[in-house]
Amino acid sequence: MRTKIAACLGTLSLSAGMLLAMPGAAHADGIPYRYNVPVGQTYTKGDVIFYNRSVGVVGEQKSVTPSSCRYTRATAYDSYSHIIGESSSTPVCGASAKVNLAVSADVPGGADYVVVCLVHWRGDDVLKCQGIDP
Repeated sequence: MRTKIAACLGTLSLSAGMLLAMPGAAHADGIPYRYNVPVGQTYTKGDVIFYNRSVGVVGEQKSVTPSSCRYTRATAYDSYSHIIGESSSTPVCGASAKVNLAVSADVPGGADYVVVCLVHWRGDDVLKCQGIDP
C-alpha cells in the first residue's frame, strides 16, 4: 500500500511541476476590458479585447462640433514597454461614429498592455489617454 501511495504522490508532484514550468498566456483571449476617455463633451469609449497576437478595440467616439474633429488611437506595448503595434480610427467631426480597430501585437504572448487615446486631428494633439492592463 505504501508503494502505491508513494508512486501516486511522485506522479502527482511530477505533473504539478510540469504544469508550473509550462509558459502561461499573458491573458485570456476574448475577455473585454472597458475603456472610457472623456474630454469635455467629447469621448472615446468601449472595449479592448486581448488576443494572442493582436488586440481589438471596439466602441464609439464623439466630437461635438464640426470644427473640432477627434479620432481614437490605440497603441500596443510589450512587457518591456516597446511599441509593438498601433492603429487609429477615421476622424469624426461634429458627430458620433463606431470605433473598430485591429492592433497588431505580433510577439509571443501578444500585447502586455494597450493605451487608448482621444486625439485632436489637427496637429495630432493627444487630449487624454487610458492604459488598459489585463
